[in-house]
Amino acid sequence: MTEKVYLTDYEKRKKERNNAIIADFKKLNPLLMGRGYRPYRTISQIASKHKMTEAGVRNILKREGIIDKLSNIQL
Repeated sequence: MTEKVYLTDYEKRKKERNNAIIADFKKLNPLLMGRGYRPYRTISQIASKHKMTEAGVRNILKREGIIDKLSNIQL
């Protein structure tokens, strides 16, 4: 039996945005850290792309379990 998902239009847009933020972080962070930048630079780039604050992007990444702390991220 398949699991039915009941999401409003707002929740669907939010979920798609969060998935895009996660994909961007996973793609950009290794590139920027390889160039010597800190993870905050990646979050700043993603925040400007999605018209959000850095704190908002960081909270999404923490809530989804992608990061714990920015200082704990390794290349």
